[in-house]
Amino acid sequence: MKNINDLTIKEYNQYAKLIDEGKVDGNVDIFSIMEIFGIKEPEKLNFNDFQEKWDNIKNMSLSLNPPKTLYN
Repeated sequence: MKNINDLTIKEYNQYAKLIDEGKVDGNVDIFSIMEIFGIKEPEKLNFNDFQEKWDNIKNMSLSLNPPKTLYN
């Protein structure tokens, strides 16, 4: 499973779009979000594994580390 900081810009934009759409209509496409994070066929997971992975995704936050400066 990918961490939110490991998503590509395209994946992150897809994720943000799904979250925004969920805020508008009240339905979040959990399966599509899980697939963005590298979980293939989330509908085949047993309930406990599904819940654990979804909780991990919900609790992720972006790391806002500044770029490192290198001196030669």
